[in-house]
Amino acid sequence: MKITDLQVDIIERSMPVTPLADQRSHIGGDVESALLRVMTEDGIQGTCAIGDGTNDVDRDQVERILKVLKPVVVGKDSNDREWLWNQMPSLSGGSPDLYPAYSIVDVCLWDIAGQEAGMPIHKMLGTARNAVDVYATYPPRQSTPESYVTEAEYLISEKHKAYKIHPGTMSTAEVLEMVTKVREFVGDDFTLMLDPNSGYDLAQSLEIGAALDEMNFYWFEDPLPFERSQDIQKLTDTLKTPLCLSDAPGFLFTQAAETVKTGRAALPRGTSRKLGITGLKKLGSLCEGFGVNCEIGTTKNSSLDAANLNVMFSIENCAYFEWWLPKHSTQWGYSEEMEPDDNAQLVAPTLPGLGYEWDWDWIKNHKITIVE
Repeated sequence: MKITDLQVDIIERSMPVTPLADQRSHIGGDVESALLRVMTEDGIQGTCAIGDGTNDVDRDQVERILKVLKPVVVGKDSNDREWLWNQMPSLSGGSPDLYPAYSIVDVCLWDIAGQEAGMPIHKMLGTARNAVDVYATYPPRQSTPESYVTEAEYLISEKHKAYKIHPGTMSTAEVLEMVTKVREFVGDDFTLMLDPNSGYDLAQSLEIGAALDEMNFYWFEDPLPFERSQDIQKLTDTLKTPLCLSDAPGFLFTQAAETVKTGRAALPRGTSRKLGITGLKKLGSLCEGFGVNCEIGTTKNSSLDAANLNVMFSIENCAYFEWWLPKHSTQWGYSEEMEPDDNAQLVAPTLPGLGYEWDWDWIKNHKITIVE
C-alpha cells in the first residue's frame, strides 16, 4: 500500500505529580504529548505515540519526522521497512538524533502491516511465546534506604516478583545499606536489579557491584557511560553480577552489536523507542546467535511499549518486560491499557497490528492541534 501522508496530533493531558530524588524535581502535571498517524491509499492508518510520556513531547523530534522523514516516506510502499531502515545511516549523517524519530515511523508501518494481514505483529514476526514476566520499577523518588524497603513491600503486595531499583543521587554508603536492607526484606527468591543511570565512576561501580554480587542481584544496569569501554570491560571481568547496557540515546544497533561481539557486557539492551520494531527484532536475533539475552527497556509510552511486547513475544532470549510506575505517567491513549496478571506476566495481544485499540473519543477531546 502506498503511503499518502504523515500527520502529528498534539495532545494535552494532565496527570498527578510525582516528586523525584534526582536532578529533576518531579514528573507529571500538565503534559503535551503527540501521536503520529501514517496514512495509506487503502485507508489503513498506522498510529504510534511519540516520545516519553512523562515529559512534554520533543518538538525537535516532531520536526525530524515531518521535515526529514516525511518526504522520504510518502509515496513509498508501507511494506518497504527494510529499505527505509537501511537509509538511516545516510539520512542521519551519523547522528543518533534521527533514530528515535524513525522508530516511531517504523512502528506505524508495522501497525499497518498487521492490520492489513488481520493479525497482531508478533504473529507476523513469528510467535515464540504468549506471556512474558515483568519487573516493576519507579524513577528515583526515594531518598533513604528504608523508603526503598517500603517501595519493595508495596510491590510485593501487588504480586510483583521482580524489582529494579533506581537509586538516584544516593551516596555509595546509602546505596550499600539500601541494597542490603531490601534484599533482607524481600528474601532470596525475589529478583532484584540496580540501575544508577550511568551515574557512577569506576571505583564506585566496583564497590557497589561487589555488594550486588553478595546480594545476588540479577543485573547491574548502566553503572557508568557505555562509551567508557575499558571501564565496562573491567567491571565485566571483575563482577559476578551481569552488566546490562545501555538505555543511553547513542547506544543503537551497531553499538549493541559491538558489545555482543566483544562480550563487554553480558546483557545488551534495546528498545523500540530507539530501534523501532525492525531494529529491535534484529538485535534480539543477533543476541540469540551469541547465546545472550537482549533485555528490552521501557519506552514510557503505551504504543511503543506495545511494540516492545510484540518483539518479546517473537523471541525467547528476553527475560523481562520493564513495568514502569506510576503507570499513569506513561500510559495514555488506549481504550484498555496493558496490565500484568496475578502471575506478574503480560499476555500476548490478539487484535491486529500493535494489538491494542485507541480511544479516539479521548484523543479528539484532548487534541489541541494537528501538525503536518
